[in-house]
Amino acid sequence: MESIIDNYEQATQDKKLDEALLQLAAIELRIRERQEQLERMKGKSS
Repeated sequence: MESIIDNYEQATQDKKLDEALLQLAAIELRIRERQEQLERMKGKSS
């Protein structure tokens, strides 16, 4: 019985890790989009 609980806890931790990685990827994407926006604005002003 204990192994089923261990497996469940491990799966839950893996799911939380996956969700955290997805959130991080989304943040990185937003940062990259913002940087590209700023680069375009700089390009227009020069």
